[in-house]
Amino acid sequence: MFILPSKSTLLRYLHAIPFDTGVNAHIFEKLTSQVSRLMEIDRYCILMFDEMSLSRGFDYCKRYDKVLGYADFGCSRRFNKLADHALVFMVQGLRSSWKQPVAYYFTPSSLCASSLKGLITEVISSLQRINLKVVCTVCDQSSVNSSALSQLAMDSRNRLDEDYLFSVKGETIVSLFDVPHLLKNTRTTLSNYNIFDSRYLYQKAKFSFIKQCYELDKSRRFQMLRKLKDDFFNMRNNSMKMKVGIAAKTLSFTVAAAIETM
Repeated sequence: MFILPSKSTLLRYLHAIPFDTGVNAHIFEKLTSQVSRLMEIDRYCILMFDEMSLSRGFDYCKRYDKVLGYADFGCSRRFNKLADHALVFMVQGLRSSWKQPVAYYFTPSSLCASSLKGLITEVISSLQRINLKVVCTVCDQSSVNSSALSQLAMDSRNRLDEDYLFSVKGETIVSLFDVPHLLKNTRTTLSNYNIFDSRYLYQKAKFSFIKQCYELDKSRRFQMLRKLKDDFFNMRNNSMKMKVGIAAKTLSFTVAAAIETM
């Protein structure tokens, strides 16, 4: 039986570790020593970033003698705007399974693409300085993320020809969107529009095909599409549209096989 430290003791230890906004110098100091022990192939990594919503408000930090609640990019880059999001960057090994959050920022809801582009470049440059090799970025498909990555690609257009590639300090980086959001957005697009095959314009995919297949399958004694439900085709609120499981089941291999069979 182990006697664990109390909550106040753990908080006291945490308060001794500085975690300010921006690229965390103390984390990078420790990370540098760890990276120096890695094999060359284990230094290849991906940079992930995402944001979460925060409640607006102010708080006084006695330790740093400053008011919290404003948009803050670290290194004395504070703005006269209330922050309502926290943007976090995390790096993860591509070959080995190590991962580490390396930076966070308090951002306003009006964060522009050019500002995000600067933050992405800042974090990647910091990782490159400690000899980590960032080969790709992963994020969701929000309009700000897409625009920032497009701007990075445009800045690298004289060196790279693809829209999904950009470079930082001469290193080529691939921009990727995470699969859960790709699934959700593909399902939403298919439910609103018909999708045509660019090679054969007379061939098209329609959401109604999936629904018709589901209705036919329901009348069968042995059903193939038991994981689908009526609610998947009559979504009355946006919360259901945000569920990855619904999109994955609707666009599954089983559904494709059922359509081809019927």
